[in-house]
Amino acid sequence: MIDNSDTEIKAIKASYGDDAKIFLCHWHILRAWRKNVVYKVRPEAGNKANQDQVKEHRKVALDHMIAIMDARTVAEYNDSLRKFKTWAWNNREKWDSGELVTYFEEEYIPKKKTWCRAYRKENYRMDTNNYVESWHRCLKNVYIPTLKKERLDVLVYVLWTAVLGDLMTAHVCVSNGLQKRVWTQSEKARKKEADAIPEEEAEDLLLQVAVKRILVRSFTNPRTKYTIIVDDKSNVMERCSCPDYRNSKGICKHMFLVFRLEMINLPHQATRIDKGKAPARSVPSASTPNTREVELKGAIAKFHSIMQSINNHASRVNVRNYDETKARYINQVNQKLESVFSLLKEHDNANASLNGHQRRV
Repeated sequence: MIDNSDTEIKAIKASYGDDAKIFLCHWHILRAWRKNVVYKVRPEAGNKANQDQVKEHRKVALDHMIAIMDARTVAEYNDSLRKFKTWAWNNREKWDSGELVTYFEEEYIPKKKTWCRAYRKENYRMDTNNYVESWHRCLKNVYIPTLKKERLDVLVYVLWTAVLGDLMTAHVCVSNGLQKRVWTQSEKARKKEADAIPEEEAEDLLLQVAVKRILVRSFTNPRTKYTIIVDDKSNVMERCSCPDYRNSKGICKHMFLVFRLEMINLPHQATRIDKGKAPARSVPSASTPNTREVELKGAIAKFHSIMQSINNHASRVNVRNYDETKARYINQVNQKLESVFSLLKEHDNANASLNGHQRRV
Protein backbone atom coordinates (compact mmCIF):
# COMPACT_ATOMS: atom_id res chain seq x y z
CA MET A 1 0.00 0.00 0.00
CA ILE A 2 1.80 3.10 -1.25
CA ASP A 3 1.22 6.61 -2.52
CA ASN A 4 0.79 7.17 -6.26
CA SER A 5 4.51 7.22 -7.01
CA ASP A 6 5.76 5.82 -10.32
CA THR A 7 9.30 5.72 -8.94
CA GLU A 8 8.25 3.62 -5.95
CA ILE A 9 6.19 1.29 -8.15
CA LYS A 10 9.19 0.68 -10.43
CA ALA A 11 11.46 0.07 -7.43
CA ILE A 12 9.05 -2.49 -5.94
CA LYS A 13 8.70 -4.36 -9.23
CA ALA A 14 12.46 -4.30 -9.76
CA SER A 15 13.02 -5.80 -6.30
CA TYR A 16 10.11 -8.26 -6.01
CA GLY A 17 9.10 -8.88 -9.63
CA ASP A 18 6.03 -7.97 -11.66
CA ASP A 19 3.84 -10.34 -9.60
CA ALA A 20 4.14 -8.17 -6.47
CA LYS A 21 0.74 -6.87 -5.33
CA ILE A 22 0.74 -3.07 -5.25
CA PHE A 23 -2.23 -1.04 -4.00
CA LEU A 24 -2.53 2.75 -4.08
CA CYS A 25 -3.72 4.49 -0.91
CA HIS A 26 -7.25 5.83 -1.37
CA TRP A 27 -6.62 8.73 1.01
CA HIS A 28 -3.76 10.05 -1.11
CA ILE A 29 -5.71 9.47 -4.33
CA LEU A 30 -8.70 11.46 -3.07
CA ARG A 31 -6.43 14.27 -1.95
CA ALA A 32 -4.87 14.43 -5.43
CA TRP A 33 -8.29 14.29 -7.10
CA ARG A 34 -9.71 17.12 -5.00
CA LYS A 35 -6.70 19.27 -5.86
CA ASN A 36 -6.88 18.57 -9.59
CA VAL A 37 -10.66 19.03 -9.78
CA VAL A 38 -10.17 22.62 -8.57
CA TYR A 39 -7.51 23.34 -11.21
CA LYS A 40 -8.95 21.38 -14.13
CA VAL A 41 -12.72 22.06 -13.96
CA ARG A 42 -13.49 25.64 -14.95
CA PRO A 43 -16.47 27.51 -16.42
CA GLU A 44 -16.12 28.49 -20.07
CA ALA A 45 -15.63 32.14 -21.02
CA GLY A 46 -19.32 32.77 -21.66
CA ASN A 47 -20.50 30.94 -18.53
CA LYS A 48 -21.07 33.45 -15.73
CA ALA A 49 -21.46 30.85 -12.99
CA ASN A 50 -21.24 32.03 -9.39
CA GLN A 51 -18.97 30.49 -6.78
CA ASP A 52 -21.62 28.10 -5.45
CA GLN A 53 -22.35 26.78 -8.94
CA VAL A 54 -18.66 26.21 -9.58
CA LYS A 55 -18.31 24.29 -6.30
CA GLU A 56 -21.36 22.18 -7.10
CA HIS A 57 -20.10 21.31 -10.59
CA ARG A 58 -16.69 20.33 -9.22
CA LYS A 59 -18.39 18.22 -6.55
CA VAL A 60 -20.31 16.33 -9.26
CA ALA A 61 -17.03 15.70 -11.09
CA LEU A 62 -15.43 14.32 -7.93
CA ASP A 63 -18.49 12.17 -7.21
CA HIS A 64 -18.18 10.58 -10.66
CA MET A 65 -14.52 9.76 -9.99
CA ILE A 66 -15.29 8.31 -6.56
CA ALA A 67 -18.02 6.15 -8.14
CA ILE A 68 -15.38 4.73 -10.48
CA MET A 69 -13.12 3.98 -7.50
CA ASP A 70 -15.91 2.29 -5.51
CA ALA A 71 -17.09 0.07 -8.38
CA ARG A 72 -17.36 -3.51 -7.10
CA THR A 73 -17.26 -5.26 -10.48
CA VAL A 74 -15.48 -4.68 -13.77
CA ALA A 75 -18.83 -4.03 -15.47
CA GLU A 76 -19.70 -1.43 -12.83
CA TYR A 77 -16.27 0.17 -13.32
CA ASN A 78 -16.76 0.44 -17.08
CA ASP A 79 -20.27 1.84 -16.61
CA SER A 80 -19.10 4.48 -14.10
CA LEU A 81 -16.21 5.48 -16.37
CA ARG A 82 -18.60 5.86 -19.31
CA LYS A 83 -20.93 8.04 -17.23
CA PHE A 84 -18.00 10.26 -16.19
CA LYS A 85 -16.90 10.85 -19.79
CA THR A 86 -20.48 11.36 -20.96
CA TRP A 87 -21.07 13.93 -18.20
CA ALA A 88 -17.95 15.87 -19.22
CA TRP A 89 -18.93 15.76 -22.91
CA ASN A 90 -22.55 16.84 -22.34
CA ASN A 91 -21.41 19.89 -20.33
CA ARG A 92 -18.55 20.89 -22.64
CA GLU A 93 -20.26 24.08 -23.89
CA LYS A 94 -20.49 25.66 -20.43
CA TRP A 95 -17.74 23.83 -18.53
CA ASP A 96 -14.15 22.99 -19.43
CA SER A 97 -13.49 19.51 -17.99
CA GLY A 98 -11.26 18.21 -20.78
CA GLU A 99 -8.04 18.53 -18.75
CA LEU A 100 -9.57 16.52 -15.90
CA VAL A 101 -10.65 13.70 -18.22
CA THR A 102 -7.22 13.63 -19.87
CA TYR A 103 -5.50 13.63 -16.47
CA PHE A 104 -7.68 10.73 -15.31
CA GLU A 105 -7.13 8.71 -18.50
CA GLU A 106 -3.36 9.14 -18.49
CA GLU A 107 -2.61 8.97 -14.77
CA TYR A 108 -5.14 6.50 -13.33
CA ILE A 109 -6.78 4.29 -15.94
CA PRO A 110 -3.47 2.47 -16.70
CA LYS A 111 -3.19 1.74 -12.94
CA LYS A 112 -6.85 0.82 -12.37
CA LYS A 113 -5.97 -2.55 -10.84
CA THR A 114 -4.09 -0.81 -8.03
CA TRP A 115 -6.89 1.50 -6.83
CA CYS A 116 -10.33 0.39 -8.11
CA ARG A 117 -12.25 -1.82 -5.67
CA ALA A 118 -13.30 -4.11 -8.52
CA TYR A 119 -9.67 -5.28 -8.73
CA ARG A 120 -8.63 -4.96 -5.06
CA LYS A 121 -9.22 -8.49 -3.77
CA GLU A 122 -8.05 -10.09 -0.52
CA ASN A 123 -6.75 -6.82 0.91
CA TYR A 124 -8.38 -7.26 4.37
CA ARG A 125 -10.34 -4.04 3.70
CA MET A 126 -7.14 -2.01 3.91
CA ASP A 127 -7.67 0.86 1.48
CA THR A 128 -5.23 3.37 2.96
CA ASN A 129 -1.71 3.27 4.38
CA ASN A 130 -2.83 5.13 7.51
CA TYR A 131 -1.92 2.10 9.63
CA VAL A 132 1.63 2.29 8.30
CA GLU A 133 1.78 6.05 8.87
CA SER A 134 0.49 5.55 12.42
CA TRP A 135 3.14 2.90 13.05
CA HIS A 136 5.85 5.22 11.70
CA ARG A 137 4.78 7.87 14.23
CA CYS A 138 4.90 5.28 17.01
CA LEU A 139 8.37 4.16 15.92
CA LYS A 140 9.67 7.74 15.85
CA ASN A 141 8.04 8.96 19.07
CA VAL A 142 8.31 5.85 21.27
CA TYR A 143 11.31 3.81 20.17
CA ILE A 144 13.69 6.35 18.60
CA PRO A 145 12.63 9.80 19.86
CA THR A 146 16.25 10.94 20.22
CA LEU A 147 17.77 9.11 17.24
CA LYS A 148 17.53 11.78 14.57
CA LYS A 149 20.79 11.15 12.77
CA GLU A 150 22.09 7.62 13.25
CA ARG A 151 23.49 4.92 11.00
CA LEU A 152 21.23 2.26 9.52
CA ASP A 153 22.68 -0.44 11.78
CA VAL A 154 21.42 1.49 14.85
CA LEU A 155 17.86 1.40 13.51
CA VAL A 156 18.19 -2.31 12.73
CA TYR A 157 19.40 -2.90 16.30
CA VAL A 158 16.38 -1.06 17.75
CA LEU A 159 13.99 -3.00 15.52
CA TRP A 160 15.55 -6.33 16.47
CA THR A 161 16.03 -5.84 20.22
CA ALA A 162 13.02 -3.70 21.16
CA VAL A 163 10.33 -3.54 18.48
CA LEU A 164 10.28 -7.23 17.54
CA GLY A 165 9.94 -8.31 21.16
CA ASP A 166 7.00 -5.98 21.79
CA LEU A 167 5.22 -7.12 18.64
CA MET A 168 5.66 -10.80 19.52
CA THR A 169 4.47 -10.17 23.09
CA ALA A 170 1.33 -8.44 21.85
CA HIS A 171 0.67 -11.24 19.36
CA VAL A 172 1.02 -13.97 22.00
CA CYS A 173 -1.19 -12.10 24.47
CA VAL A 174 -3.94 -11.54 21.88
CA SER A 175 -3.77 -15.12 20.61
CA ASN A 176 -4.13 -16.53 24.13
CA GLY A 177 -6.87 -14.17 25.25
CA LEU A 178 -4.72 -12.24 27.72
CA GLN A 179 -5.12 -9.01 25.76
CA LYS A 180 -8.01 -7.73 23.67
CA ARG A 181 -7.52 -7.37 19.95
CA VAL A 182 -8.06 -3.89 18.52
CA TRP A 183 -10.81 -4.07 15.93
CA THR A 184 -10.59 -2.06 12.73
CA GLN A 185 -13.40 0.31 11.83
CA SER A 186 -14.83 -2.10 9.26
CA GLU A 187 -14.68 -5.00 11.75
CA LYS A 188 -16.47 -2.92 14.37
CA ALA A 189 -19.25 -2.17 11.88
CA ARG A 190 -19.71 -5.86 11.03
CA LYS A 191 -19.60 -6.93 14.68
CA LYS A 192 -22.19 -4.28 15.55
CA GLU A 193 -24.46 -5.55 12.79
CA ALA A 194 -24.19 -9.15 14.04
CA ASP A 195 -24.70 -8.18 17.70
CA ALA A 196 -27.80 -6.10 16.87
CA ILE A 197 -29.79 -9.18 15.82
CA PRO A 198 -32.15 -10.42 18.60
CA GLU A 199 -31.31 -13.78 20.17
CA GLU A 200 -34.19 -15.74 18.64
CA GLU A 201 -33.62 -14.33 15.15
CA ALA A 202 -29.90 -15.00 15.47
CA GLU A 203 -30.55 -18.65 16.36
CA ASP A 204 -32.75 -19.00 13.26
CA LEU A 205 -29.88 -17.78 11.06
CA LEU A 206 -27.78 -20.81 12.07
CA LEU A 207 -29.18 -23.52 9.81
CA GLN A 208 -26.71 -26.30 10.57
CA VAL A 209 -23.81 -26.70 13.00
CA ALA A 210 -21.66 -29.67 12.06
CA VAL A 211 -18.17 -30.74 13.11
CA LYS A 212 -16.18 -28.97 10.40
CA ARG A 213 -18.67 -26.57 8.86
CA ILE A 214 -21.53 -24.28 9.80
CA LEU A 215 -24.36 -23.27 7.49
CA VAL A 216 -25.51 -19.66 7.99
CA ARG A 217 -28.44 -17.88 6.37
CA SER A 218 -27.82 -14.51 4.71
CA PHE A 219 -28.79 -11.49 6.82
CA THR A 220 -30.57 -9.83 3.90
CA ASN A 221 -31.74 -12.68 1.63
CA PRO A 222 -33.37 -15.65 3.43
CA ARG A 223 -32.90 -17.88 0.38
CA THR A 224 -29.13 -17.41 0.34
CA LYS A 225 -26.92 -19.60 2.52
CA TYR A 226 -23.21 -19.40 3.29
CA THR A 227 -20.81 -22.02 4.63
CA ILE A 228 -18.22 -21.32 7.33
CA ILE A 229 -15.36 -23.83 7.46
CA VAL A 230 -14.13 -24.66 10.97
CA ASP A 231 -10.81 -26.16 12.08
CA ASP A 232 -12.19 -28.48 14.76
CA LYS A 233 -8.79 -29.19 16.31
CA SER A 234 -8.20 -25.57 17.30
CA ASN A 235 -11.89 -24.55 17.42
CA VAL A 236 -11.25 -21.73 14.92
CA MET A 237 -13.26 -20.48 11.95
CA GLU A 238 -11.08 -20.55 8.84
CA ARG A 239 -13.18 -18.93 6.09
CA CYS A 240 -16.68 -18.03 4.94
CA SER A 241 -18.19 -18.44 1.48
CA CYS A 242 -19.91 -15.01 1.54
CA PRO A 243 -18.81 -12.39 -1.03
CA ASP A 244 -17.54 -10.03 1.68
CA TYR A 245 -15.02 -12.57 2.99
CA ARG A 246 -14.06 -13.83 -0.49
CA ASN A 247 -13.24 -10.31 -1.64
CA SER A 248 -11.42 -9.04 1.44
CA LYS A 249 -10.37 -12.07 3.55
CA GLY A 250 -11.46 -10.00 6.57
CA ILE A 251 -13.75 -11.20 9.37
CA CYS A 252 -17.34 -11.02 8.12
CA LYS A 253 -20.59 -10.48 10.04
CA HIS A 254 -21.48 -14.17 9.71
CA MET A 255 -18.29 -15.11 11.59
CA PHE A 256 -19.10 -12.59 14.32
CA LEU A 257 -22.58 -14.13 14.63
CA VAL A 258 -21.19 -17.67 14.99
CA PHE A 259 -18.65 -16.46 17.55
CA ARG A 260 -21.46 -14.84 19.53
CA LEU A 261 -23.71 -17.93 19.55
CA GLU A 262 -21.32 -20.90 19.43
CA MET A 263 -18.13 -19.47 20.99
CA ILE A 264 -16.01 -20.72 18.09
CA ASN A 265 -12.84 -18.68 17.82
CA LEU A 266 -12.39 -16.03 15.16
CA PRO A 267 -9.37 -16.36 12.83
CA HIS A 268 -7.15 -14.10 14.97
CA GLN A 269 -7.80 -16.30 18.04
CA ALA A 270 -6.14 -19.35 16.52
CA THR A 271 -4.56 -20.73 19.72
CA ARG A 272 -3.45 -24.24 18.88
CA ILE A 273 -4.65 -26.97 21.24
CA ASP A 274 -3.46 -30.56 21.43
CA LYS A 275 -5.65 -33.08 19.66
CA GLY A 276 -8.38 -34.34 21.93
CA LYS A 277 -8.33 -31.22 24.12
CA ALA A 278 -10.28 -28.87 21.89
CA PRO A 279 -13.17 -27.11 23.63
CA ALA A 280 -16.43 -28.93 23.11
CA ARG A 281 -19.02 -27.29 20.87
CA SER A 282 -22.75 -27.74 21.00
CA VAL A 283 -23.86 -29.71 17.95
CA PRO A 284 -27.65 -30.06 17.77
CA SER A 285 -28.74 -33.61 18.50
CA ALA A 286 -31.40 -35.50 20.39
CA SER A 287 -29.31 -35.46 23.57
CA THR A 288 -27.71 -32.01 23.43
CA PRO A 289 -26.29 -31.12 26.90
CA ASN A 290 -26.88 -27.81 28.62
CA THR A 291 -25.28 -25.00 26.59
CA ARG A 292 -23.72 -23.30 29.62
CA GLU A 293 -22.28 -26.61 30.81
CA VAL A 294 -20.69 -27.27 27.42
CA GLU A 295 -19.29 -23.74 27.36
CA LEU A 296 -17.87 -24.17 30.87
CA LYS A 297 -16.21 -27.49 30.05
CA GLY A 298 -14.75 -26.03 26.88
CA ALA A 299 -13.39 -23.01 28.74
CA ILE A 300 -11.83 -25.21 31.46
CA ALA A 301 -10.25 -27.51 28.87
CA LYS A 302 -8.76 -24.54 27.05
CA PHE A 303 -7.49 -23.06 30.35
CA HIS A 304 -5.65 -26.25 31.32
CA SER A 305 -4.24 -26.64 27.82
CA ILE A 306 -2.81 -23.10 27.87
CA MET A 307 -1.43 -23.57 31.40
CA GLN A 308 0.22 -26.82 30.32
CA SER A 309 1.86 -25.00 27.40
CA ILE A 310 3.10 -22.28 29.77
CA ASN A 311 4.46 -24.88 32.20
CA ASN A 312 6.27 -26.69 29.39
CA HIS A 313 7.91 -23.45 28.28
CA ALA A 314 8.65 -22.13 31.78
CA SER A 315 11.85 -24.16 32.10
CA ARG A 316 13.31 -22.24 29.15
CA VAL A 317 12.92 -18.90 30.94
CA ASN A 318 16.36 -18.62 32.54
CA VAL A 319 19.51 -16.53 32.29
CA ARG A 320 20.98 -18.83 29.65
CA ASN A 321 18.22 -18.09 27.13
CA TYR A 322 17.60 -14.38 27.89
CA ASP A 323 20.04 -11.50 28.10
CA GLU A 324 19.74 -8.48 30.41
CA THR A 325 17.81 -6.43 27.83
CA LYS A 326 14.83 -8.81 27.98
CA ALA A 327 13.91 -8.17 31.61
CA ARG A 328 11.11 -5.76 30.76
CA TYR A 329 9.51 -8.30 28.40
CA ILE A 330 9.50 -10.95 31.11
CA ASN A 331 8.03 -8.41 33.53
CA GLN A 332 5.22 -7.74 31.04
CA VAL A 333 4.41 -11.45 31.03
CA ASN A 334 4.59 -11.47 34.84
CA GLN A 335 2.04 -8.67 35.03
CA LYS A 336 -0.33 -10.52 32.71
CA LEU A 337 -0.04 -13.72 34.76
CA GLU A 338 -0.57 -11.82 38.01
CA SER A 339 -3.70 -10.27 36.55
CA VAL A 340 -5.03 -13.71 35.58
CA PHE A 341 -4.20 -15.11 39.03
CA SER A 342 -5.99 -12.21 40.74
CA LEU A 343 -9.07 -12.81 38.61
CA LEU A 344 -9.17 -16.49 39.60
CA LYS A 345 -8.68 -15.63 43.29
CA GLU A 346 -11.57 -13.16 43.17
CA HIS A 347 -13.81 -15.89 41.80
CA ASP A 348 -12.68 -18.36 44.50
CA ASN A 349 -13.32 -15.81 47.25
CA ALA A 350 -16.75 -15.05 45.84
CA ASN A 351 -17.62 -18.76 45.84
CA ALA A 352 -16.33 -19.14 49.41
CA SER A 353 -18.63 -16.32 50.57
CA LEU A 354 -21.63 -18.38 49.39
CA ASN A 355 -20.90 -20.94 52.16
CA GLY A 356 -20.51 -23.80 49.76
CA HIS A 357 -23.72 -23.13 47.83
CA GLN A 358 -23.38 -23.07 44.07
CA ARG A 359 -23.84 -19.64 42.56
CA ARG A 360 -26.85 -19.35 40.29
CA VAL A 361 -26.25 -17.95 36.84
